Amino acid sequence: MTELRRVDPRTLVPNPNNPRKTQPDARAEHQLALNIKTVGLIHAPCVRELEDGRLMIVAGHRRVRACIAAKLDEIDVHVRSGDEKSDTMAAVAENVVRADMTESEQWRGVLDMREKGATDTEICRAFMVTPAYLRGLMLLSQIHPPIIAAIDGGIGPSYTERNAIARTPLERQRDVWAEIWAESADEGVDPTDYEMSREEFAHFDWEDFVRYLDQVELYARDFEFDDETAQEAGVVWEEDLFGQGGQDNRYCTQFAAIFKAQQIWAEKKKPEGCVFIPANEYGEGIVPEGHRSVGSWEMEQADDISTIWVSSRTLAIKTGRMRKITQRTAQSCEEGSLSFSSAQSAEKPKERADISGTGQKIIGEVRTQA
Repeated sequence: MTELRRVDPRTLVPNPNNPRKTQPDARAEHQLALNIKTVGLIHAPCVRELEDGRLMIVAGHRRVRACIAAKLDEIDVHVRSGDEKSDTMAAVAENVVRADMTESEQWRGVLDMREKGATDTEICRAFMVTPAYLRGLMLLSQIHPPIIAAIDGGIGPSYTERNAIARTPLERQRDVWAEIWAESADEGVDPTDYEMSREEFAHFDWEDFVRYLDQVELYARDFEFDDETAQEAGVVWEEDLFGQGGQDNRYCTQFAAIFKAQQIWAEKKKPEGCVFIPANEYGEGIVPEGHRSVGSWEMEQADDISTIWVSSRTLAIKTGRMRKITQRTAQSCEEGSLSFSSAQSAEKPKERADISGTGQKIIGEVRTQA
């Protein structure tokens, strides 16, 4: 049941559980106030009567503020009867469906609705979203806050990367985040809580961050580079005090530093004539333009060029061969196909007359009947 009342907008009480927490855009607020002053309030806010008789805003906080800014003495409001659960659903739906909310605000709205007893089906209907989208929001409960801030800012990880991050303990996420931004945080500020700027995001790779999380301990015994290369790449070894005796128990958790050390080492140790190439996201070597990778099953040729690269996934140094693409090679790749020149020299098919002999006969019979 709803009742339409005419009230002073200044007497309306804001909802303390309003899901929208971000500061409104001042220009947008001003434009809304001017619009209401010109054409009036088109959609009445929704309110609920409290036990003391005051009216609390359920949905329409921006409209109420705009009406006050437009100096309206009275406005229409819909007074609804309901409970906290239905009020929360209405407030969240108002913000999600009619105005953009950040994902963290949507997530907090979901938590609030669940606490009020709403089912996931009811939440999906209120949000007008799919269950898959709802599950994606709930990943935020397992993600480090500065990463959530990046998501809200439009510079966060993809859905797949969020899944990988959410599977990692929060303590590990905090440690890796602090390690990455240790030099960027102001003096005396914990780098664990550092929030990345859009400019810093231009040089940031979420895939690398996920790899940091996955590679918890990278042991020196699994790599061949020497101490000089390690120092050059910025590798800082730690000692595993619980490691097995009689082996090198030094380890490092800096994935990027180990990756750089492997690249430097591969450059140093590659044979004469061997070319260092980059790797793609799957850890495979990327040959330069005008060349192709030579499969291990192919016969080696004198003009083959040796290649070496570092897998971006396993950090292993890999080798292979590449071959320059020539016109002859291109033709052999099209073996069995007809070339343009041979197509021109082939005998042309006989041209078919516009009207066949049978057609001529039919035309003649028609003319005779005419």
